[in-house]
Amino acid sequence: RNRKIDAYYRLSAVQRHHFHLKSGFSSSPLGQTPPLFAGMAEVDRDILALGIDRNIAALYDDYGNLIYDWMVAEGFDADLQKAIDEMTDWIRVPYA
Repeated sequence: RNRKIDAYYRLSAVQRHHFHLKSGFSSSPLGQTPPLFAGMAEVDRDILALGIDRNIAALYDDYGNLIYDWMVAEGFDADLQKAIDEMTDWIRVPYA
């Protein structure tokens, strides 16, 4: 994954904002690279062709329960916990 991250950071800021992290260029029609990415190095295009990771959210699942348990143990306000849970759920949706 480090090669993919390095290639991702070689993109311009505009390209990074429009790059689909889960599917890369594989969702483009006929496997074509969108015009915005036409000037990127071929090696980077190949590395990023399938995106960074289809299940990128799973990278953060390891810590969710640990953080929540810590919050409960520290006595965080219930309304604050509810707000954090709602924001976390909102962030996970694919169209957010």
